[in-house]
Amino acid sequence: MLGPYPEQIAVWAVGLGVGSVASRLGRLAALRGDAEGARRHRAQALEIEERAQAPTWLARTRAG
Repeated sequence: MLGPYPEQIAVWAVGLGVGSVASRLGRLAALRGDAEGARRHRAQALEIEERAQAPTWLARTRAG
């Protein structure tokens, strides 16, 4: 369901972003045991979150 949207920002409520979709996809890949997919999605998430200048999201993505 989220696969086509890795470069989007996930939103919990109107105006409340919670991080990149790529970050969530990375967590899901890790849970499935797909280390390469997790690495790829997390790298993409870090790039997106750096562009968004979102230190909280970056910290969460780096923490895994």
